[in-house]
Formats: sequence, C-alpha cells, structure tokens
Amino acid sequence: MDLETLVLKIIPLQWHGVIGTLSNPDNPIQSSNYWLLQQSALSWNDLIQSLCQKEPIIHQDKTLIFKPRISLLPIDIQRNLLTFIHYHQEQIPSDVIVKLLNEIEQYIKQDDWLAFLVKEIERTHMLAETDKIRLDLFCQSSNKLTDLCDRIKASSQHTSDGVGRSHFDEWKDLIDVREQQVLSPGMEIDSEREDVDMPHSGDKRFSQEHVCNNEVIILDSSTDDENAHDVKVEAKDDDATVTEVDDVTMEIDEPDLDTDIKIKVDKLLDVLNSSSDGVPGDHQMEMELFSKHTSQQVDGICKYMKTDSFSEVTLQIFCQCLCNLQPEPSYSNCVVIAKQCYLDKLLHLQQNASRRLVTTVTRFSGKFPKALIEGALVLMCANLGSPQADIICKLARETFDKQVKEFFFSKLVDMNFEWTVHTSQVFLTLIEPKLDLNTVTITTFLTLLEHHGIAQNSCLKFGKLLLTSITKYSKQFTSEHISVMGRILAVNKTYLKKTAISALKKIKP
Repeated sequence: MDLETLVLKIIPLQWHGVIGTLSNPDNPIQSSNYWLLQQSALSWNDLIQSLCQKEPIIHQDKTLIFKPRISLLPIDIQRNLLTFIHYHQEQIPSDVIVKLLNEIEQYIKQDDWLAFLVKEIERTHMLAETDKIRLDLFCQSSNKLTDLCDRIKASSQHTSDGVGRSHFDEWKDLIDVREQQVLSPGMEIDSEREDVDMPHSGDKRFSQEHVCNNEVIILDSSTDDENAHDVKVEAKDDDATVTEVDDVTMEIDEPDLDTDIKIKVDKLLDVLNSSSDGVPGDHQMEMELFSKHTSQQVDGICKYMKTDSFSEVTLQIFCQCLCNLQPEPSYSNCVVIAKQCYLDKLLHLQQNASRRLVTTVTRFSGKFPKALIEGALVLMCANLGSPQADIICKLARETFDKQVKEFFFSKLVDMNFEWTVHTSQVFLTLIEPKLDLNTVTITTFLTLLEHHGIAQNSCLKFGKLLLTSITKYSKQFTSEHISVMGRILAVNKTYLKKTAISALKKIKP
C-alpha cells in the first residue's frame, strides 16, 4: 500500500497536510509547525484516536494480529510524527496522551529512536501531571488555611490551654490531610506516631516516619526557641538497590541474524582483534557486511559485535576500515553505525575525550558528517555535559562545512530538550559563521529561545547567543521576530542586554 493510500485511510481529512510536511526530508518539524499555524479548529483527539485505532495485519508466520495504525506508516514518518506530537504536547489533553502511550508503547521497542521519543513524551506528561497535583493541593488548602488563620487571630486574646490546643489540633489535622494527599497511592503513613505537645511545653521533640517502598523519611523539628523553625530531613533506604537506567539506550535481546552473517561477523571480529595497535589491515571483504545489507541487518550486526563496547583501539581500526570501504555504506546504514559505535561512548564521557577517540570520531565525521549528526550528536544534545559539548563544538569548527552546519542546526531546533549552558555553547558555535536560514527556521529558533529565556536569563553564553542572532540574522528578521526577541531581552539579566537591545532597535523589518 503506497503512502497516499495509507494517509487517506488512517489520517483524518483535516490532518492530511501534516503528513506531507512530515515526509519532507528537509526540516520536517519546522514545516509542520508552520503548516499548523495556518490551520484552525484542528482536533488533536481525532488525530491520535485515528493513529491508535487497531488494524488487522497478516504476520510473517501467516497469523492475524492487530496493530495501531501509526505502525503502518514508514518509520521516518512515525519518528517525525511523534516528534511533532511531543513538540505540541502542552496543547493535547492529558487523557489523549495517556491513550497514545498505552496503545503504541509495546510496538516501538524494536526502534531505539521511537522508544526514546515515547519515553520523552511520557516524561513530559508526568511532569505536567505533577504540576497539576501541586496546584490542586494548593487550591484545596488555601481557603482552609486562611479561615484557620482568621480564627486564630480572633482568639489570640484567649490564652487558655483549651483554646490553644483546639487550634493546634486543627493545624495538625490539616497537615495530616496534606501529607496523605501528597503521598502517592503506593505510600503508607506509619500509624504509630509520637504524641505532639504544644510548642511551649519544653524540650519535647517530635518525629514522623513516612514509609514508602523501603524508604524512611524522618522529619525532626526542635521545639527550642533557637531552633523552633529548623527541620531536619533524613532519608534512609533499607537494603535498597538502585539500578541506573540509561535514558537513550535500551536493553534488547540478541539480534536474530542468519548463520552465514554470524560466521562473517565472527571472522571480522577476529581480524579486528588481531590487527596491530591502531593499524588496520586489508579487511575489504569482511567490511562489505556494512554496505551489502539493510540498515535493520546492520543494526543487528552492530549489536552482535557489541560495537558500543569496542576499545578505542578497535574502534579506530573499525572506523578506518569503514571510511576506506567501497562501495560506501548507505546513509541509513551509516546512521545506524554512528549510533551503535559512538552514541553510548560519547554520552558517558566524564572528562575530555582521549586523543585517539577524538581522532576516530573526527575521521568518521569527515566522511559521514550528517550520519554522525543524526545517529549520535543530536541525541547527545538531550543530555549535554562539558565533554560532550566540547567534542561537538570541535567537530563543528573543524570538520563541518556550511551545509552540514545548517543540517545540524535544523535538527536541533526541532528537538525538545532541557537547555543548559552547554546547549548555548553548541548553538553559538553553529551560528557564528552565518548560515542560510529561512524564515520558518528562524521563527522556530526564536520560539525555542523565548521558551528558555527566563530560565537562562543569567547565563552569559545565552546572552551572547541572543546578541549573535541579532547581529548575524537581523536582515532576515520580520516584525514578529523583533517582538519575540524584545520579549526575550526584557527578562535577560546579563551585561550584554543593553548592547543587544540597541542592536535590535536598529533593525528595520
């Protein structure tokens, strides 16, 4: 079934246009965002309900199974569609997001990129739900607190223990209710609590224990005048075992490869391990595995070889052989190789990369720059540290030409990730040599800057990024761009603010 027939069958009529923009190889998310701005009265519920609807599929073993409609679309459109939904997640009702997650989660485990996007959608949803709970709790308790304060104030002239005890008990009951509301359903409150006396009753202290999955939180407050407002919080784990889960990579079963392929892969591993230190031999025949097979097979080959755990010496030899391979691997194969070989290794850098690793990545980048960007560097930007930012900036300055930088920039502005000082550093490195950016790209970029403007208002690199954006791209600014940049600068607190505002006032759209 061709794409046009699929779209007519599974996508609501008013959403047909977005599939056309998402299938665009250049800036699909930006194009889709621009398309969405031109529409009105679109129902996200209709789109997601349609994507989640089950369709009968004949499996390879000739059994009938039912899969959500989104899984029928080409893999690149699935990825772009989930990225688009994630970008506009705040506009989508919570119950619709929950339905999407429940329906598609089990069908995306074989694709790491789809799994990563679903995990990001779920994380954003959980954060939003937490904020709603906090707001609800505040609204529920504010009226009670106000009323209680008024009554305490009105009775402040009465100092009898009976009155004081009555109001203190009301406070205690209100606090107990708040504790029970804040605790999640899986938490229990210890029913055996030490009695609480009045604040003026001497040196008596109180402690409350909240038990939650083997975790004990002790609130210890002194009743002395000097320490009347001090609260000590301790956290204790009883035989707790913490397992770190990587946000990007997933634990998967051993890939299913044909016996012939496994034999060739084992031979390749033998010759790679037997090569001298950093000096590759003639492994053209063995390396042809990566140019003669599909990207799915290459993904299985890399996992079978455990390329993500290669030593730096073996990785260097492998990279040199790959760069010399004729015919060259396809773009999709190179994306898979970049992800399997470099993503995990670069993400876990705790200090500057070694000279050998930098040399290896630089060589791969020189030969397959866009594949490295899509397979590793864009995903790295979701969890940037200083070592990761340094190596990305080094590659951008030394190996990426203007076209590649524009490609990288367009991928980054479509991503929804946490912004840090290192993010500003990467964007600054990309835009310092002026790029050819269209109006849609600039609009998306300025929207991204405005979204993070308050959180980054004291970051000097972010301020420099704003100033550079104005000086380099002012000729392409529209009146709307000037308004957006003005709002960003209004909350900025760096010493570059005045300079940037002066430069902005000189722009004539």
